[in-house]
Amino acid sequence: MDFVEHNWTRSDEGIWEVRGGPRHFTHSKLMAWVAADRAVKAVEQFGLDGPLPRWQQLREEICRDILTKGTTSSDTRSPSTTGRASWTRRC
Repeated sequence: MDFVEHNWTRSDEGIWEVRGGPRHFTHSKLMAWVAADRAVKAVEQFGLDGPLPRWQQLREEICRDILTKGTTSSDTRSPSTTGRASWTRRC
């Protein structure tokens, strides 16, 4: 989780073979959210040790970023990179 906490806001090369350098790929942000969500669930459901409030906050922050920058209001499909239009849903 340390890596996710310190790097989820950084641009990356993504998992696709695209040109143009690092970008803020929606898929990368979603995978960071999945990591945070699973860490929260590991603590809540299985009693594992971890800073639960911090990971819950991180999960919500990543969710807000995805929903405001990584989706469009006219379509339910997510663009490949963040920064396009805004949309509100709940995680």
